[in-house]
Amino acid sequence: MSHFIQPVITDAGLNAILSASSQGLEGNITHMAFGDGGGAGYEPGTGADGLRNERLRVAVGGGERTGPATITVQGHLQASPEFWVREVSFVLDDGTHLAIWSDEATPLMFKTAAGEVVVAFTLALSGLPDNSVNVVATGPDVNVIFDREFALVIANQAKITRQQFHLVEEFRKEHGRYPGA
Repeated sequence: MSHFIQPVITDAGLNAILSASSQGLEGNITHMAFGDGGGAGYEPGTGADGLRNERLRVAVGGGERTGPATITVQGHLQASPEFWVREVSFVLDDGTHLAIWSDEATPLMFKTAAGEVVVAFTLALSGLPDNSVNVVATGPDVNVIFDREFALVIANQAKITRQQFHLVEEFRKEHGRYPGA
């Protein structure tokens, strides 16, 4: 799945990156944390030091620096408790939450107990020194590759699926049952 989100860089995350950078090092994103926000989304502030109600943490399974101030982070969410994902954090190797996302109105997704989801996020790291953040993959290899042709195939599949859904619903309204039932 692919979503456009705008996480807030935390003060603690900024300090960790600036400290590493002053020593000639990089901050390494090694994990992503997912939570339910305690039942509601919110507007994260720079003073946050973690998620409000973390439910799942996964090791990064792929990603790369895609520019001096952009990185892609990928992960595999395996079986876990069911919950609405209302908050996401990108966690450095020392446990510091570099950036946190939440939205007051719209959850990111519903994570089912048995369902597995592969996620990929591209982060714009404006406000941080160029080339100061790296991705370290230690989780299951997901290696999500997006290109124009793949995106077109997915978009067309989504369009066809939506058309099929509407046709099935029209059939149900007209006949009082689903096709094949």
